[in-house]
Parts: sequence; structure tokens; C-alpha cells
Amino acid sequence: MKVCAIVIWFNPTQKNWEVIQKYLSFVDKCIIVDNSNKDNSFLINKKFKKIVYIPNLDNFGIAKALNIGCKKAKSIGFNWVLTMDDDSFFDKKNYDNYLREVKKIIKEDKKAVSFSPNFSKNKSSPFSKVNRIITSGNLIKLSVLNSIGYYREDLFIYEVDIDLSYRLFNQGYKLYELHNIQMHHNIFDSPLKLNLFFKEYNIRKKDSPESKYYLLRNGLLMNKEYFNIRKNEFFKYYFFPLRLLIKIILFEEKKIKKLKYFFRGYIDFKKRRFGKCPLLR
Repeated sequence: MKVCAIVIWFNPTQKNWEVIQKYLSFVDKCIIVDNSNKDNSFLINKKFKKIVYIPNLDNFGIAKALNIGCKKAKSIGFNWVLTMDDDSFFDKKNYDNYLREVKKIIKEDKKAVSFSPNFSKNKSSPFSKVNRIITSGNLIKLSVLNSIGYYREDLFIYEVDIDLSYRLFNQGYKLYELHNIQMHHNIFDSPLKLNLFFKEYNIRKKDSPESKYYLLRNGLLMNKEYFNIRKNEFFKYYFFPLRLLIKIILFEEKKIKKLKYFFRGYIDFKKRRFGKCPLLR
């Protein structure tokens, strides 16, 4: 199985390049799509021939950047891509086991097209079928995107991976979480842990105000368009605006600005305005 990794950069540092080097020797190719407003190719050691660097010279959003990477991978002959966050990586043992388990599953299940390492901390069985997979660590079959469409670009950032998962799920494709596969994830991030409404949440005080805009607007859209999937976890999904609001007011920095973006996200959801946050234009 030939695999092309896809990583999205946004104002990267040398640390982001060092993370890619931790797994670069395992994959067949790595495409870096850079959403920064400048060329950051100087960070990349030119001796690594596996790298394809694509500078957008603007922030196109995560969805469009992923689509650029996927289409480039397809054009150079790949049918499987591994989408990775810029601060996530596999070690050799877990990567090899990941491919080994995926090959076993796709041999038995022809509808299996999307896989992830263990994020649920479930170890009771080797794998489980799920209805949603996040971007980082997602091994996905490219040919299926021609059938259901690529990442939804008008979401810009947040929920683009969930939207794709739900579309796959609704079309009868299978998504698997492999419980024995671990990935180093969010290695640059140490959020505050908070127990709220009988559930543990990560509080990232320094999240940008615009993140609240996209989280609310796109989250409400997912609730509306995929009610058939989310209705069984009503309290988890349909009360998330209240949880988000409480976290901003009680625990986060830049409260006033974040509340401004939060309520603008609600207004734009109601008016069906999508794409890049208008407060940033």
C-alpha cells in the first residue's frame, strides 16, 4: 500500500518541520500545503526528496488546502493519503501496525475507506466502526472522494473532517477506529482540563477569537444537516453552544472579542453565510 502524507501548515516554525521528519521515512511521499502568507520552503531540508511543498501564499482554510493536497496526491499516482496535523506523528511500530491492520480490514470489507488511530481510549476490541474521524491520522482512500465529493470548502476550518465522515457514513461506506494504534497528537498543546456537565473538556485559554466563530457556525450546521446521525447524542451536540459560551465567559482570555465572534457565528449560521469569517476580511 503506497501512502502519501498530507500536512497543512500555517505560519510554521522549525518545530513543525522536525515533526514531519519523525515519520517521513515511513511514508512514500509527503505533501505540505502551506496556508501562510509567505513561502516557508526555507524550513525544509532540500535533501529530502519525498517532500512536495505547495505555498498558497494566503490562508485558504483547512478544507481547500486538504483538497489541494489530495488532488496533488491523486495526480502523482496515490490512492491512499494520510492526513496529519502539523504537530502529530507516528512512531515506526505504530505506523507499520496501522498499515497491517488496514490491509486486513479492506480485504474483508470492501466498503472500508477511512481509518483512524485510537482517540477514544477504547481497548476492549481491536477496532470499532465509527461515524466520524478527525483529520489527524486519518488514512483515507482517495478514489471514494470522487464519488461523494472532497472536503467542503465553505466551512473553511472546523468540522470539515466531520462533514466528510458523515457524508461517507450516509453513503454506506465504513469508517474504522483501530484501538491498538497510537499516535502522538497535539504535542505542542497543553490545555487546561475541566469537568463540566459530567464530562471532561479541554480549555484552551489562548484560542483565537475567530475559532469561536467557526466552531459555533459550523457546529450548528452539522447539527442541522446530520440530525439523523447526531440525534442519538442529543445532549452532547445540541447543548454544545451553551458549553462553549460558558467556557468563554468563565475560563478564557479575550472574552469580549470572543463573544463578538461567537454571536456573529450564530448570525451567519442563521443567514446561511459561509466561507471565511467576515470579521477577518
